Amino acid sequence: MRKYVVLAGLCLGLSQLAFAQSATLLPNTSDFINDNDAANSYAIKGVLSNPNQGAFSAAIRGMNMGTSSFGIGVWGSHQAQGYGVYGSSQTGRGVVGYSASGFGTFTQSDTGVGLYSSSFTGVPAKFEIYNVNNINTVVDVNHKGIGKGLNLELTNVANDKTAINVVHSGKGLGVVANTNSIAIWGTSTSDVGAGVLGDNAVGPGVAGRSSSPDNGGVEGVNHDSGYGVKGFNTKNGIGVYGQVGSSAGTGVGGKFENINANNTGNALEAVTNGGGAGGYIRNTNASGNGAGLVTQKITPYGGAYTNNAHADFEVRHPIQATEGMSGLRILNTGPNQNSWTFYTQNVGKGSLSVYNKGVNLGFFNPDTGAYTTVSDANMKTNIHAYENTLDNLLKLGVKSYKRLKSAKTEVGLLAQEALQYFPEIVYEQSNDTGEKFYTMDYSRIGVLAIKAIQEQQAIIQQQGQQVVLLQKEVNELKKMIEKK
Repeated sequence: MRKYVVLAGLCLGLSQLAFAQSATLLPNTSDFINDNDAANSYAIKGVLSNPNQGAFSAAIRGMNMGTSSFGIGVWGSHQAQGYGVYGSSQTGRGVVGYSASGFGTFTQSDTGVGLYSSSFTGVPAKFEIYNVNNINTVVDVNHKGIGKGLNLELTNVANDKTAINVVHSGKGLGVVANTNSIAIWGTSTSDVGAGVLGDNAVGPGVAGRSSSPDNGGVEGVNHDSGYGVKGFNTKNGIGVYGQVGSSAGTGVGGKFENINANNTGNALEAVTNGGGAGGYIRNTNASGNGAGLVTQKITPYGGAYTNNAHADFEVRHPIQATEGMSGLRILNTGPNQNSWTFYTQNVGKGSLSVYNKGVNLGFFNPDTGAYTTVSDANMKTNIHAYENTLDNLLKLGVKSYKRLKSAKTEVGLLAQEALQYFPEIVYEQSNDTGEKFYTMDYSRIGVLAIKAIQEQQAIIQQQGQQVVLLQKEVNELKKMIEKK
């Protein structure tokens, strides 16, 4: 009787171990085979029914006690296109693989999916190294074929979350890509999106480095009519910033070059719709070295005159004069804020006007090149006749001299002498170092000469009248002598 009870208990234990139509137990292997075609059928099922389970308890645990590096704790395979190992979880972990030194979970597939993990509300897969001294890679993907190394798809159009999120609390690199082609390629089909977007609160958002003399650290390429590189700023910063000089660099901060000789487009354009300047160039060298702006053409334009921009430097202004605020303007940044403006008139023959602080002072004639100053009587006040010109003009000494740092002998007047007799033509000047000196308006000498000629002519006329009277007296004396 006792033998039958033992046999019955053994049979019952085997039936509890596995739900299978047939099972074969051998000394070196155990196969549980289920040829049922019903949905959700299984060959082995392990259930832990105690709700208060201990840590790291498992319904099924596979252990390999061998020392070979090719041993496997649990092997899942599928002959068709199904799943070798399928793990699902409502809130926990679908599949957990742990290893002290080798592979936590190893899956292989010839044509299907080697490892598939899905979750309804939890995380389908998580790979973690919790040993702070472990220097190994958390996830290592090795593809020896010709397909993609990693394919990530977010198919929900309402999803606004990040596709790949990298958090690095150390000082290493966030993302490193090495390739013989394009290391990182970002594509966006939205006009408000971006192929690549880099944000940084204190440093550069995107930094590109290149040691090649023919390639840039960052290159923007556009094969249509858009932009190769577009920088925009929504606050008070800079849309595109080019800098040179760090780490003793001596290159060029920014360069715009057109390498197609048949391209009639501009190599550089600056457009503003605000109140600032379209382009503002400064040289902040403390010693004054370098230029503020240099323009140079390697080959001058040798054709006939045209309105096209073939000159070394050209300024185009609208046709409405605005009191010296349109055209080429030279402004002093000192306290007096003095400015000169050159403006080409649109009316008449197109004279070149000269303004100072918005006042029109003179014109260059386009036919003769003569410079004429404004001399209209309606634009003058306190008009008086000028006297005593001839006597003072005769007191001026014409001198020959050489200017400082010049070998050329010249002829002219001395401003200090002219100041005594004609202060109207002498101007007291001073340079930016405070040195004072005199300048003289030689063009006024012609006006003084006219006045002197007028005075001299009056003298000649007066003398002529005296000669006539004297001649009359002489004639009368001759008559008297003849009568005697």
